[in-house]
Amino acid sequence: MNSSANRVTIEEDMVFQRREWLVQRISWVLAGVVLVLALLGVFGTGPLSWTSTTTPDGLLHLEYERFARRLGMTALAVDIAPEAARQGEIRLQISQDYLGDVMVQKVTPEPLAVVNGAGKLTYVFTTDEVTEPLKVSFDLRPDRVGVQHAEVGIEGAPPTRFRQFVYP
Repeated sequence: MNSSANRVTIEEDMVFQRREWLVQRISWVLAGVVLVLALLGVFGTGPLSWTSTTTPDGLLHLEYERFARRLGMTALAVDIAPEAARQGEIRLQISQDYLGDVMVQKVTPEPLAVVNGAGKLTYVFTTDEVTEPLKVSFDLRPDRVGVQHAEVGIEGAPPTRFRQFVYP
């Protein structure tokens, strides 16, 4: 038998092969980037997910998730300095634009009243002789996908602003 009869010849297309290798390398890098971002919290809970901000006067400190999911639960934690109390009340204002994009499930502690006005909702909390910050927690469920802008502050004081991205 002739040994050349058993051989199969395959033509090589090195240009195509190099393109395929390039696409494979780019895909591996992209998969690695997505994995690292997921571990850091861009798509859920992680070190990049939670952040905080404070009003310019320092009366209010806010912690929130940068990234949330539509119809998933998220929280807004507000610490209000005792100096914010006026006549036995603390009046916390949140922009209605933000509250229109989320469903407020629960507010702890429960406010005495909620007052609507001038593009903001004002949550009124009663206080006694306060020496510790008032801790208010909002359990929220985002209802709109995309970037949401919020403004939170004490009535009559400069507010703080933040952005939150909501995934579908």
